[in-house]
Amino acid sequence: MKADDVLVAVAFIAVIVSLVGFGFTYSSVMSFRKIMTGFATETGTINLTVQTTASVNFTIDNVNFGAGAVDAGETFAVITTHPAADTETNCSQNNCSANPWDMPDNFVIENIGTVNVSSNVSFSKDAAGLLGASSTNPEFQFAMAENETGSCPGTLSATSWTDATTSQQAVCDNFGFLDSKDTLNMSIRIKIPMDSEKGNLSAIVNFNYGAVP
Repeated sequence: MKADDVLVAVAFIAVIVSLVGFGFTYSSVMSFRKIMTGFATETGTINLTVQTTASVNFTIDNVNFGAGAVDAGETFAVITTHPAADTETNCSQNNCSANPWDMPDNFVIENIGTVNVSSNVSFSKDAAGLLGASSTNPEFQFAMAENETGSCPGTLSATSWTDATTSQQAVCDNFGFLDSKDTLNMSIRIKIPMDSEKGNLSAIVNFNYGAVP
């Protein structure tokens, strides 16, 4: 075979090899491109709900005056929780020194929820219901105060002696929940006539509340 023929053959073979290589490379590139362009994007969503909880608790939920009696010759005695909303003190100035009632602590009400609440109060009995309908001028009263300053940033009602009733009465329209300013005091005052009912007398306090919008 002539040299020229050999060179032509080699060149032809080289071209064929080049074409095959090019075809392989092109196929690989296109396949990779298809793979790359075949990627899809999916989205995920994070959902989180922070609930508001309206919850109130009586930190001190029992006021027990114990046993006592109106002094002989007196027409009534006045007893209060401690510290009271005014300067009255049990028995020393209120006609029951011979057989005094105790002076228990006030009710303490705490907002243990995660939202401010509007609140009111009602009682299972009024004065006549507690001390007797036939008793002479009985009185059953309550008064509200902040136990921690700023606990009622709204309107605090019934801050002086207010007659206890079976109907709901406003207490605080914006009772806070933040620690260090989330408690209220409820003082109790009872004027006991000499002719009041005797025995174990009791009433229930209902503290009603709902979340402030």
